[in-house]
Amino acid sequence: MDKKTSKVRNEINIEFSIRELEKNEKNAMVFFGKVGLGISKENLQKSNYNTYDRFFLILDEEDNYNGETSFIKEHKCVIIRYFGGHEDAFKLYEKLMVFIKENNLEITGFSQEITLIDYGYSNDKSRFLTEIQIPISDSHITC
Repeated sequence: MDKKTSKVRNEINIEFSIRELEKNEKNAMVFFGKVGLGISKENLQKSNYNTYDRFFLILDEEDNYNGETSFIKEHKCVIIRYFGGHEDAFKLYEKLMVFIKENNLEITGFSQEITLIDYGYSNDKSRFLTEIQIPISDSHITC
C-alpha cells in the first residue's frame, strides 16, 4: 500500500491528491475502492475528524506503481460502513470513538477511510458506500 501524506479537506483537494499520485504513472489505477484517506491517532484522540493526515492507494499485487510504497500488516480494528461520502464521515467517527471508549480499547494508528462505491457507479452521494477502519489494541475483530 502506498501512503502519501496530505492535508485533505474537501473534494477539490482530494481530486488534486489523486492526480498527484497518478502524475508519473503510465496506467491510471485510481478507481473503485482503491483510494483511501486517513486521520492520525493523535487527531482521532482530539476528535479532529475533519483533518485528513494521510492519502493512500490500495495496491494489488498486479498493480505497477512507481511511487514509494509501504505495507500495512494485518491488525485488529473497529469498522463501520455507511451510505454517503467523506463529508458524512464526521458523525460515524464519533460513533466509533464512543464504542472504543465504552469498551476500553486503545487506538494504535491512523484511520483508513475508503469509499467502496463512488462516482464510478453513481452520481448520487447517498448511494456511495464508505468504510472507516480504526486500528485498536484489544478487539475481537480482525481486518
